[in-house]
Amino acid sequence: MPVDFTPFAALGDLLYGPSVVERYLAVGSFIEAQPETVLPVTRAIIMGGKQLTPRQSVEGARRIASLRATCLRALDAVDVLVTPTIPGPQTIAEDAADPRGVNDRNGIYTRFVNYLGCPVLSVPVSFRTDGLPFGVSLVGRSGHDRSLAPLANKLHALSQAGMGRQRHPVPALPELTAPSQGARVAVVGAHMQGLALNGQLLELGARYVKTTRTAPEYRFYVLPGTQPERPGLVRVHSEGAAIEVEVWDMSWAALGALMGKVPAPLAIGTLSLEGGESVKGFLCESYAAQCARDVSALGGFRNYLKSKTQ
Repeated sequence: MPVDFTPFAALGDLLYGPSVVERYLAVGSFIEAQPETVLPVTRAIIMGGKQLTPRQSVEGARRIASLRATCLRALDAVDVLVTPTIPGPQTIAEDAADPRGVNDRNGIYTRFVNYLGCPVLSVPVSFRTDGLPFGVSLVGRSGHDRSLAPLANKLHALSQAGMGRQRHPVPALPELTAPSQGARVAVVGAHMQGLALNGQLLELGARYVKTTRTAPEYRFYVLPGTQPERPGLVRVHSEGAAIEVEVWDMSWAALGALMGKVPAPLAIGTLSLEGGESVKGFLCESYAAQCARDVSALGGFRNYLKSKTQ
């Protein structure tokens, strides 16, 4: 199915905008002290971060977050995104004359993955009539790096492009198989997208799947004394409510690593979602509810946070 590439291109363009501030903060003082040690084109890009105002940086960060969410939703609708690897081949002379421009053009179809945490794999597939090579890039979902290898292997073999300009035959490779789906995990609080602990999921290669609700079998509490503020989900025998959750995919190894970061009285258990699906997810030991505020009527953590600003 076709995918609108506009938000992906816009996201990639920001790599040389607000993100340059981070590069300047990291190595700017070194370049200022020893400018001759850095290639001119690299120096010009990084030092450009010094010119951005705090407002531009904040606006850029918000733009990145918005485009990132749009792109991830688009990737959720497909198994893999296929693009050209580069718009077209560049000569050495063209690169020498305009290294920044050549680099910008060559990254159009791939640089956006820096913001998405997604794997991308380039595959040679053909040669043009002038003898120059042509390839495609396969962009997968976050945390599913190895799932691209079987597809790339088959695509390379079917293309008969061979290896290198001489098109040497591709040696027989062992059959590559994608890993199992792993664990599906529901989060109910600060691990949700855009909130304080979401980075823990992203660092573990977790991939957002959907926003849904639990079965109406839970009470939802705000736990006192937690920083960042955290909620607790407790299963009850009666008078339960349906609570908003985000469902994420991750490997079992990643889930094990996440469990090591979960402090008492929270724990990872099995949640029931509306519709009957069971997933792993955050639960709270019932004793903690005795001194916690019941916010079940608000239906979820995001609604609770909004209620604090009203």
